[in-house]
Amino acid sequence: MKLAEIEEALSKVDVDSGQDLIFELLSAYGFPQTSITKLRTGTYNKASNDNEVLWKRKVWDVYLPESGNDELLVTLDRAQASTVMAKLKPRFYIARNNVRIAAIDSRTGQGLDIPIGELARHAAFFKPWTGSETVKSETVSYIDTKVAQRMAKLYDEIIITNPDLPTTGKGRKDLNIFFSRLL
Repeated sequence: MKLAEIEEALSKVDVDSGQDLIFELLSAYGFPQTSITKLRTGTYNKASNDNEVLWKRKVWDVYLPESGNDELLVTLDRAQASTVMAKLKPRFYIARNNVRIAAIDSRTGQGLDIPIGELARHAAFFKPWTGSETVKSETVSYIDTKVAQRMAKLYDEIIITNPDLPTTGKGRKDLNIFFSRLL
């Protein structure tokens, strides 16, 4: 799934959906509706509390509508230290209230703490759900990362507009020369 498609899907997510936001979030990242239904009905959900969702190796989500922003971070720390979580190994730990979402990627250690309305701007954070991993490099600057993301969007748009371009030898060569000069 392309980042632009995810951003568009996230912009359509109802951020006021409360407990059901996690299901809309998973849907925006391309999870099959049958899997989401099984998670919603409890077949995949290993959580013991009503306000939690725990999907093995995917996500742990807790909705705390009355909590403050600092309490979300404390909740994430407690969840990571839990022995139950250590067995089920969720990739993402998410704690949220009505206005804020805090998350941690258990594999990379990266964190996210933003207003829920800004989810579309941070679509790349949950991108591992689509099967693509982000390579972490200490030497890559923020500007380089943003330029690479913009160039990826441009490439996607060119391919959408000209689907036969990368399939021909000349088209592929011309596309490579264009991006080399652009860079």
